[in-house]
Amino acid sequence: MHASEARLNLVLVNCPLGAVVANYDPPLTQTPRATTIHTNTTFPACVTVLGSAVTSASIVVPPFVEEGKSCSDLTHVGSVVPSTVTWNTGETSSLETRLLRVATQGTLTVVTHVGTVVAGKFQGAIANRTLTFLTVDLTGGCLAGEGLSSINGQDTLTLTRL
Repeated sequence: MHASEARLNLVLVNCPLGAVVANYDPPLTQTPRATTIHTNTTFPACVTVLGSAVTSASIVVPPFVEEGKSCSDLTHVGSVVPSTVTWNTGETSSLETRLLRVATQGTLTVVTHVGTVVAGKFQGAIANRTLTFLTVDLTGGCLAGEGLSSINGQDTLTLTRL
């Protein structure tokens, strides 16, 4: 392969140290039912490699009701997840990602989303989100009598361009 044929993804921005919390009301169990979901991620330190600088971000998904939601849906590969990133500059990026992979690595469950920035800052960029949760928090909450009402984890967001 010649150097001119090589294609590399250029990192635009990387937010490696996000904290995510998801709340479920009523709590998720193995039985599907209508559930109000609210998630919030904060990225206190982002590094811009290419493009105009951003230094932090948040992703807040306002409460919405999802019919027939159960614990098994948390790892449903193929689910489309729309979200909006608000950057410290006040600008936004609308993401549309797909749950690509769920893997258990030791005591952690790693959830990978891949998609694109469909509107706003960094439009057209490839979006990669990696969420990491303690497996015991997921399984323990889902198997508990009252169900999983909330889960905390880590989130990494990277935007790249070909």
